[in-house]
Amino acid sequence: MRSFAAMIAVMGALIAPSQASAWVCRADGFGAQGYGRSLSVAQARLIALRECQFRSLLHACALISCRP
Repeated sequence: MRSFAAMIAVMGALIAPSQASAWVCRADGFGAQGYGRSLSVAQARLIALRECQFRSLLHACALISCRP
């Protein structure tokens, strides 16, 4: 019984999200790039797009990738 409870506790710790896991997104535009990092994927996307649009000449950017 103890080993089963210990196994469940370890599995819960491995599955639960930790503070170290963050989303990193990249956006590319005309002559510019932007990177965003946040615990929320939506926030990381917005940061990447905002940084890219600020640096781009045409203020037009597209998301290229988002990874946890």
